[in-house]
Amino acid sequence: MGRARKLLCALSAALLPSALAVWVLRACGHRVGSNCRIGFSVLWVDQLLLQGNNRIGHGNLIACRRLCIGHNGYIGRLNMVSGPISILLRDTGSIGNANKIVRGPVDNVTSGPAMLLIGRIGKITANHRVDCTRSVRIGDYSTLAGIGIQVWTHGYIHDVSGPGRYRIDGAVNIGDNVYIGASSIVS
Repeated sequence: MGRARKLLCALSAALLPSALAVWVLRACGHRVGSNCRIGFSVLWVDQLLLQGNNRIGHGNLIACRRLCIGHNGYIGRLNMVSGPISILLRDTGSIGNANKIVRGPVDNVTSGPAMLLIGRIGKITANHRVDCTRSVRIGDYSTLAGIGIQVWTHGYIHDVSGPGRYRIDGAVNIGDNVYIGASSIVS
């Protein structure tokens, strides 16, 4: 998608009432199903697919490659999604309020594709941080609950002596029917 068209889409979602923003997004080639509501948020995405009856709340900054939300899925308020990542929420999957989902640029920091996948009725509640250097999968009916959970897809191994250290990256796969409580760290 051209930069000017992407800017038009981002500004329309940020400044226009939902019905007009949806119309502009559709006119720009995004697929927005019926009964979708978009709050005053910046959507800087290459591809947007809202399958129907979706809601994106106010005050979000979503700058990613793809945002795909299944039927009845939603994104709450004040979330920040940043980086070359694809976000996929299956039917009734959701991201609550004030979460940070980030990935560094594809260069010497990250490589290859990465995605955040939230399964059916899966949820990230509020005030969590998810690092998507590699992909993160949260299974069906699973919840990151409470506040303050951190999910990290990279870490370091240090030499037994001296300054040497080596970064290791790996995907995080949280299975189905899992509950992770407040302030947990998943790495």
